[in-house]
Amino acid sequence: MAAEKLVEYRSVQHSAQSEASVYLTTDTAHVDLRFDNPLICCMRAGRKIMRVNESEPFDFLPGETLFVNASMAMSIVFPEAAPDRPAECMVIEFDRVELDRIVTRINASLRAKGHEERMELDWSNFAHLRQAREVQAQMDRIMHLYETETGALREVLIESAHCELVLRLLQAQEADLLKKRRRNMADTGLNAVVEAIVQHPEARFTSEELARVARMSEASLFRHFKARYGKTPAKFATAHRMSRARELLADRSIKDVAHALGFTDVGHFSRVFHETIGETPSVVQRRNRSGRKLH
Repeated sequence: MAAEKLVEYRSVQHSAQSEASVYLTTDTAHVDLRFDNPLICCMRAGRKIMRVNESEPFDFLPGETLFVNASMAMSIVFPEAAPDRPAECMVIEFDRVELDRIVTRINASLRAKGHEERMELDWSNFAHLRQAREVQAQMDRIMHLYETETGALREVLIESAHCELVLRLLQAQEADLLKKRRRNMADTGLNAVVEAIVQHPEARFTSEELARVARMSEASLFRHFKARYGKTPAKFATAHRMSRARELLADRSIKDVAHALGFTDVGHFSRVFHETIGETPSVVQRRNRSGRKLH
């Protein structure tokens, strides 16, 4: 870890190949951090306004995940932290060689099951993943192993959990990068399905319609899509729709956003939004608007 780190409270656990920490910040602050190893970071509570390697500022909120390569500079503002409302963040630092080894094993397993496309971590940039609850759930499980396992199998259990964490991260990153760069990617069946979902968030595609887009059977589409992205096409569409809703709530009414995304019942929209994002549309709307002033 670099010497420029500064935090209020930190608890740390170790394994042979990684280090897991929970950071609590209880006062408004601006800190600059830099890590010597790649890290996966999940926000548990509170709010940060972040820049990574001179990026544009962005909110980092509960349920979201960051993947940051070694030595990337992070500038972090805690605009709302207080003793009764601490900002809480969980970080796992990995050895780069260990991460590469895990990715190699995952690709070997996928090839053995007939999946030809390789999955790779993007080492050239950081990834801010807004719909990565599976990643956060797996990090919680790893932290539980760190804190409770003491026997001879501790390292084996943690290593196995690391593999699932990296797979979940790869799936979330694949979905995020494909949505951002889809026009520069090969025109495969899965890419075509994602293109249709992203271009038409208001649409409610049936499984049969998406299978025709992918030019494969419904069963094959379901199997290959879930293997690659960790979600069924329907859940992927809902996650994207709610991510788009969060963006639109910055300057449009909840009713307008609901209707723009194909909902006829605003109450139903609000329930789906809360189930997916973890907060109500009104809370996100207020924070989006206040965040623009802080930025």
